Amino acid sequence: MQWVNKYKPKTASEVVGHNSVIEKLKQWLPTWKKGDKCLLIHGPPGYGKSAMVAALAKDFELDLFEMNGSDERTAGAIKRVLTPAIKQGSLFGRKRLIVVDEVDGLSGFDRGAVSELSKIMDQSKFPIIFLANDAYDTRIKPLRLKCELIQLRKVPYTSITKRLLEICEKENIEADPLIVKQIALSAAGDIRSAINDIETISCGHSKIVDSTVLGFRERGKNIFDVMKIVFRASTMKTAIESMYQCDKDSNEIFWWVEQNICNEFKDSREISDAYNILSKADVFRGRIMKNQNYRFAKYMVDMLASISSVRRNKPSGFVMYRPSDRIIIMGRTKAMRREREEKYSELGSYMHCSKKKVASQIHLLDVILKDN
Repeated sequence: MQWVNKYKPKTASEVVGHNSVIEKLKQWLPTWKKGDKCLLIHGPPGYGKSAMVAALAKDFELDLFEMNGSDERTAGAIKRVLTPAIKQGSLFGRKRLIVVDEVDGLSGFDRGAVSELSKIMDQSKFPIIFLANDAYDTRIKPLRLKCELIQLRKVPYTSITKRLLEICEKENIEADPLIVKQIALSAAGDIRSAINDIETISCGHSKIVDSTVLGFRERGKNIFDVMKIVFRASTMKTAIESMYQCDKDSNEIFWWVEQNICNEFKDSREISDAYNILSKADVFRGRIMKNQNYRFAKYMVDMLASISSVRRNKPSGFVMYRPSDRIIIMGRTKAMRREREEKYSELGSYMHCSKKKVASQIHLLDVILKDN
């Protein structure tokens, strides 16, 4: 499990920074009633918007219902997914907190989405929190005017340093406080990337004594730029660095590469060799998924970085890189799968068994209920 997930705050008291915002939310959540303003929390990526809201929902024993950027977010999809969520609680009657993440990421293809979200706000019997990187994006002006705005400030480097040292201690890694401080300063308030950095440079080591590996770190490189570099890089080092700078994880990058091999390469031998390399990367990806051994991620990235070596002809022309069909399909069904998982989890707590066990026997419950 990646450290950003392993050490994700479970309660509001574990959230790094944002104490004043948390106190404000603690007053707002229990007193909110239908007709009150919803919240729009904004701040740069990695500042902890999603983690903070999830931790608060757990503290208040609220059922968290989240829609994010990977979900289909047309007006129809929003109405289909959110309308049931805003009108009824969870399976066992718990109240809900509705969270719409990356609301400023709504594109021109998401026609009518902002208008539909505005209607949802008026109808909801549960509090809604919108999360955005840029609250003043003109596309979400109608939402901004109907919401109370809360800005997340940069997490102090001292707070990030303290958190990184705590993680190192739990992972039995001996860390030089000065180097950890440099990592925290380099993060520029982005605690998520700071944790990713400390995990990357500690991989395979029991001590952190050199932070020079962070010299190339540039945050949030666009996936389209990364694809161009991976497919056309003259050295593996350049390709590896671009993937570590990407705002997508290595698993998602794998599927982007898989989708675009035939877009990039035209020679049949190049395509064959590229898929051969991809298959080797997939072996390491499979070991990660099966055994949860994320140390193999480095080898998967190395294999992906070598894919430009198959090129026999000089690249020419513009290539329109496309997201993986798999990612699109998973995004469209994410809300449905999440709701199903939530129901399995709640049933499991009452039946004293795992979600997996519930999923395998849910059809029997249907038969039992019909018979009774």
